[in-house]
Amino acid sequence: MFLGESPIANMAWKDIVATPERVIHAPRYYQREAVDAIFAAWELNRSTLLVMATGTGKTRVCTEVIRKLPNDTILFLAHRDELLQQSKARIANDCGYTPGLEQAGWHCGEARIVVASVQTMSMEHRLEAFAHDRFKYIIVDEAHHCPSETYQRVINWFPEAKLLGVTATPDRADEKAMGKTFETVAYEYGILQGIKDDFLCDIVASRISIEHLDFSKCRTTAGDLNQGDLDLAMAVEGVLQGVADATIREAGDRRTVVFSTSIANAHRLAEIMNRHRPGYAKAVDGTMNIERRREVLYGHQHGHFQTLCNVGVLTEGYDDPEIACIGMARPTSSRSLYAQCVGRGLRKKQKYSNCLILDYVGNTGKHQLSTPADILGGDDETTEKARKILEEEGKEKNVRSALEEAKAQIEAEKRHAEAVASRLKLKGQALYSKIQVKLFKDYGVDVSAELDHDKRFGGAIALDWQIERMKKLGIPAPDRVTKNVATKLLAAANDRRANGKCTFKQMKFLATRNIDAHDISFETAGELIGAIIKRGFNRPLDRYTFNEIMSHEHDRRPREPGQEG
Repeated sequence: MFLGESPIANMAWKDIVATPERVIHAPRYYQREAVDAIFAAWELNRSTLLVMATGTGKTRVCTEVIRKLPNDTILFLAHRDELLQQSKARIANDCGYTPGLEQAGWHCGEARIVVASVQTMSMEHRLEAFAHDRFKYIIVDEAHHCPSETYQRVINWFPEAKLLGVTATPDRADEKAMGKTFETVAYEYGILQGIKDDFLCDIVASRISIEHLDFSKCRTTAGDLNQGDLDLAMAVEGVLQGVADATIREAGDRRTVVFSTSIANAHRLAEIMNRHRPGYAKAVDGTMNIERRREVLYGHQHGHFQTLCNVGVLTEGYDDPEIACIGMARPTSSRSLYAQCVGRGLRKKQKYSNCLILDYVGNTGKHQLSTPADILGGDDETTEKARKILEEEGKEKNVRSALEEAKAQIEAEKRHAEAVASRLKLKGQALYSKIQVKLFKDYGVDVSAELDHDKRFGGAIALDWQIERMKKLGIPAPDRVTKNVATKLLAAANDRRANGKCTFKQMKFLATRNIDAHDISFETAGELIGAIIKRGFNRPLDRYTFNEIMSHEHDRRPREPGQEG
């Protein structure tokens, strides 16, 4: 039965909607906003991106999008068995429709909703079994993988399908690459906001100095520590002993996940921990067969052992709310990877109000490794100050408090600098993007989101016809205006025309006469301009003439259905 045919589609949301077969949690406020933003983005573009912190319910947003498409064909792409199984179960629960599965020996048939492994789907003979118009919508989980050839092959096979990418906080390098696939960012919801809203738990950080741990000789590859060099640095027996001892001592009775640099190191670390405390730890890795991997994960979730060491398995899509400690025995310069690892412990828990992050540190040399401050800090200045606060002597520190202290210090420094600048009568120069935001806001259009997207993701330059159309409509077209900004401005111009409002050219002209024409109709603006020209440019329009023309404005405004004249 499709959702559109089900009584549940017409039920009013309470905190929880229950049926005999399933329980559906009502979407949170930001999840509802995200869904609305996604559909709004699809109105103007083929593709859009949802950026939401790990643990804030990205899958719930996806299922709510699917619920609003009760008769459309949808392809849900993921790259790992755990993600496929979790997504399939969530769609079945939330949407009342069991998706088909396209993975290895499984074929989806004619299923309306399909959950597919990208590795399977990208195979030539599997793709060719699908018509190019088989799916109307594609949703990609962990969308930072989208620039890869396998994902692109699938996306390009269905050229007319609307595309939604879902990811947690991406690195700047990820953003630029994803900007080639996704035209806009529909909605963002970060870790810090999730903590403030009490949907995620607080973070406390503990820096643990490990003797013999030396990253100074590690090379840099693709913006992060070279994997081989990092593995050698972490594989030293004394380092593994230090990590094992510190984890057992600091974690207490918290359910713990440790991220390692390699399969060998993950298993050796678990072995050393078990020497200290028998039955304390197990390791899991991607080479295990699926059944064995599921058995180990089940044991950890049900308290059969305390600490799970892994490499590359739990960074994405693993949901266990009771994880209360993360050990970073896989140091990284990548903010994205660090956020994914830490995100495993940020869901609200029954026993603890926070998640403890154990950062094992040594001689970093020239490398700047990611810390909890990087995933909460926002701008670079605040993050750097918070880093220094967290590095001060002392044990566990609340990361949010460190950020607030850093912001307070920066604000104090800014106030002092502004006072000095005022005394010296110095005037700062506004950023180009800020000028553009104000300029377009004067025309009743807010392009700040588009400018931010283009700065981060590398927006494509506007098409020639867009620039010509903007010039014709009197819309200011700055050098290298992007496609996103042009699309927003042209859509605003079309809306004004459809609603009978004055054009950008008319608005610009009347602004020179100190007349705010934003809400004035096309006809009234024309009469005002005619009166100004007739009277002469050097003579101001008299108040009587202005009021006489404006007296007809009420009759020219479009009325809402049922509104009386």
